[in-house]
Amino acid sequence: MNCQRNESKSGPMTLGQALAAKARLIAWYKLCAWRTEPDVVELVSWHGAEMTVIDWAKRLRPIAVLAMRISW
Repeated sequence: MNCQRNESKSGPMTLGQALAAKARLIAWYKLCAWRTEPDVVELVSWHGAEMTVIDWAKRLRPIAVLAMRISW
């Protein structure tokens, strides 16, 4: 049996969709126990509504890593 959920293909969630859905975005780095829960409204104003959540997550860097880069 071929099971189709929907005729249209869905892509990754965008920041605009997360804002409309009132979703909470939480990023957690296990290695350094760094956690952030940014304001989605602020993310949309900085990066635009069309940026995907996956692309936003790729830009994240833990504070500890940034501090090491600055101190070197």
